[in-house]
Amino acid sequence: NTLIQPSVIQVEALIIDFTADVVDGCDPVDVQFTDMSFSPDPGSDPIVSWQWDFGNGNTFIGEFPPIETYNIGTYDVMLMVTTANGCSLDTILINYIEVGTIDTVDFSIAPIVQCAKSDVEFTNLSVISAPNDPSEITYEWDFGDGGTSTLENPTYNYPIDTGFFDVQLIVDFRGCRDSITQLQAVYILAPISNFIATQTLFCNPESFPLTVDFTDMSIIGAIPDDADMIWSWGDGTFTNFDDPDFDDADLGSTSHDYSTYGTFTIQQLIHNYTTGCEDSTQVTIIISNNTADFTLSNDSVCKNQSITLTDASVSSDPFGTYSYDMGDGSIINGAIQNYTYTTAGSYDIILIATNNVGCADTSTFFGMDVLELPLAVISPSDSLGCAPFDVTFTNNSLPQGNGVSLDSFLWTFPDLTTQTTTSLATTVNHNHITEGIFPTTLVATDIFGCVSPVTSQNITITKPNAFFLLDTVVCNLENFIIFNTSQGAGGTSEWFIDGTSVSNDIDYSDFFDETPNPPNNVITHLVEMVVTDVNGCTDIASANMYVSMPDAGASYTFSGASINANGEYICPPVFADLVDQSTAYGTITNWDWTFGNGNSSIDQNPANTYVFAGTYTSTLTITDEYGCVGDTILTDYITIAGPSASLDWINVGDFCNPMIEFTVDSLSGVTSIAWDLGDGVVSSNIANFIY
Repeated sequence: NTLIQPSVIQVEALIIDFTADVVDGCDPVDVQFTDMSFSPDPGSDPIVSWQWDFGNGNTFIGEFPPIETYNIGTYDVMLMVTTANGCSLDTILINYIEVGTIDTVDFSIAPIVQCAKSDVEFTNLSVISAPNDPSEITYEWDFGDGGTSTLENPTYNYPIDTGFFDVQLIVDFRGCRDSITQLQAVYILAPISNFIATQTLFCNPESFPLTVDFTDMSIIGAIPDDADMIWSWGDGTFTNFDDPDFDDADLGSTSHDYSTYGTFTIQQLIHNYTTGCEDSTQVTIIISNNTADFTLSNDSVCKNQSITLTDASVSSDPFGTYSYDMGDGSIINGAIQNYTYTTAGSYDIILIATNNVGCADTSTFFGMDVLELPLAVISPSDSLGCAPFDVTFTNNSLPQGNGVSLDSFLWTFPDLTTQTTTSLATTVNHNHITEGIFPTTLVATDIFGCVSPVTSQNITITKPNAFFLLDTVVCNLENFIIFNTSQGAGGTSEWFIDGTSVSNDIDYSDFFDETPNPPNNVITHLVEMVVTDVNGCTDIASANMYVSMPDAGASYTFSGASINANGEYICPPVFADLVDQSTAYGTITNWDWTFGNGNSSIDQNPANTYVFAGTYTSTLTITDEYGCVGDTILTDYITIAGPSASLDWINVGDFCNPMIEFTVDSLSGVTSIAWDLGDGVVSSNIANFIY
């Protein structure tokens, strides 16, 4: 036997953890550690021991350690806890405490006066004498105009403003931070080029020239610096502004007229001859033409019939995307598309053509008519019958409400022959000659060419096949069964014997009770079965059954001792010779003789010897090839004179002391008896006796 106790042993993890209020900083660092460990079962197995190793040479036993002081270096901290039941766990945090020191923070700048957008080199001059890995040191630069860097020796070009800038460097070593700020450390000279176009993409301008406005946002320099501003418009033309042109309130803002489509790169170049610096910036504008258009293969179409949409749009730039809104909720993309409407109706088709610079245009086709398909309808004169079966089909097709008249009708019959009619009033006929389920189909076409879905009408034709299995030859009074193996019936069965209805069972069982009439050994019966299927269709099967009645007969002769005046043999032995004289419908295969004296034989013509006096009856039983049996009895066919008696014995004592009573009965012609008792004793008692 097996017993399972679930969840008897539960093992849960002991959790060990600790934190510190400070993990890095400048030498010296005071750290307070806090134990965060806990037992999964604090009630019965609490933590009872804490062993600390702080990595600075100090250890402590207890839950609440004192403040530890750390000098320059990195330190591993270990804690091991133990529960009341002796479970222990330890953890170690590598380089958990980091302490640094920075000797000096300093940097240099070259050059300290520079043109805007030109490189200025910043060099770290800080000193950290403590041994270190460079990865432990980080740098934070602030260049004064919003620009920053984390490189040790960065390069910066001051792209957005001019003048004096303060520069700050912060150095961090193991959490020890120090910084230096150099006020007005670098001076950046003008100019800084900067401008914006009021619009950078112009789609399908109404006319040319197209005026584009530009707003100058540059920094030129101090007035009265000697400066020039040169505009390159990207179309081969230039505009030059000298000091008087852009020293006023609106600076160098201007506009330019474009006379054609295209992509134009506008450059603003500023020379400040007073500072000796120059700068330039660029802006690209696109003037594009895009006219959406498309063609249709058909302006009306049958439902489920494809149409082709072909783009005919024109653009000054290559096209990027084409999107067709088909009006039925579908969106398809591509210059040339095939589309099939699955619902009849009227639809507006909208093309949105977008070129590769982003200009989009729409084109709409109003009223794409999608015609409903006609509906083919077949009405048969009857859909169920017996083979052969002639069916007339009536055409009840409908135009489905689109107002288009029906034009032609294509019929397809089960034998794949076809017939085309042009009028609803025309009926068609087809003769079904075999059983089965046969579809007749119809397709209706209207005058617009719209074709209906195929409709089909099944005609079920039935024809049962009557058949049964029986034993052709049966014996008289023998029970038989005839098995109904008909196919395609499923209805009723009726059995007839010699024209008389005898049963409505599926299978028929019975027996024949015939009067033998030798030498006529067989009687013939006509068996018929009529099957009717659920459709009322019938079929008949018939066969003859033969009733075999073998007739047993025999003749005999005797020879032996002398015969008295009555023709009786006065004493044995007597020799009998028997001859089979039987007749049968089939071949006789077995003979079974008994001779009345305990002897028997299976020979056709046997002999027998009678060695005792008495009157004897002989029997003959024959069996034919069909198992049918016939017999005859030769009653008292011989009498042999001589002594006879009936002898018997029984133990009237017990098993260990037997006393056998011998009895004699029915004595005839007996004058003496000799009993050989088997133990050497011979008795001549004629009466009953016990021995």
